[in-house]
Amino acid sequence: MRAILVPLSAAEEIALRRIGAGSLGVSADLLARLQELALIKRVAGEWTLTPLGKRRYSELPDAPLRGRAPPVIDEILDRYIPIAKAKGIAKPDQARRILVAEDCQLEADLLAQLLHGRGYEVVGPVGRVREAMMLASDERLNGALLDIDLDGERSFGVASALQRRSVPVAFVSGYDPSIVPDRHGLRAVPFVAKPFEDEALVAMVKTFAS
Repeated sequence: MRAILVPLSAAEEIALRRIGAGSLGVSADLLARLQELALIKRVAGEWTLTPLGKRRYSELPDAPLRGRAPPVIDEILDRYIPIAKAKGIAKPDQARRILVAEDCQLEADLLAQLLHGRGYEVVGPVGRVREAMMLASDERLNGALLDIDLDGERSFGVASALQRRSVPVAFVSGYDPSIVPDRHGLRAVPFVAKPFEDEALVAMVKTFAS
């Protein structure tokens, strides 16, 4: 199965170009972001591309205007765009919003903390199908994590509602994956088995909500 690659923002693309070309001047935030995406690693005190990073670097389109601009122009843009966002002149980046539907309060809280810690905005958590359906129908969402059993009811209808809105969804459940019905493409929905590794779950969320 081909891996789903997270699209790069303009700033991330420029940073990847610079590292691939052996240039300096990449901010700490962008370095952290590219490392989080497994595109760069530190070797002997220097940042270098990982195999995945080399692949992404080779697949980059022709450099945009900003990427071809003299370093001093890049420097000015890197300095003043964050200031413009802070003053409301430029629109700030919006946190990716993830619906969490989980009827176990402890698990819901842990999942919400995990996502908050990675920069996502959690919608919910909610523990009943009715509540999840209301949010799935009306809220601005970038993705959803659904427990299959929500207080005795199955969440498959919620998953279908999200699919109709083209909102990526994944099941997070202790059930066997065979419980998912073979209708409306639900068998194609990603399935994360409980108990799960935090990093594995975050990596899956990144495929549709980064």
